Amino acid sequence: MSTKFLPLRHTLLSPARSPVTIREADYTDRAALIELAQRDSAGVPDGRLLLAEQDGGLRAALAVETGTVIADPFHRTIEIVALLRARARHLGHDAHRPLRVVARTP
Repeated sequence: MSTKFLPLRHTLLSPARSPVTIREADYTDRAALIELAQRDSAGVPDGRLLLAEQDGGLRAALAVETGTVIADPFHRTIEIVALLRARARHLGHDAHRPLRVVARTP
């Protein structure tokens, strides 16, 4: 699997499937998130969201803090959700990294 990295956007290419783009949600994604949540019979998760897009459509979304997932029930999303969870773990690790404090005395 080859990977192409963009800032806050990662496109994963697989020879057997279409590319999957993982990125953070912004205000322009609200309508697509509402539509995805309705297809999944769920609500739009709160907080920071990661989105997975494939073939021009939103396939899944994951709340970084809670791990809540909404996914398109009409597409195979098990691998896509796994990618979202892996990316969320990576983001969580960076966000919770302890600060290194060095105290010096004169």
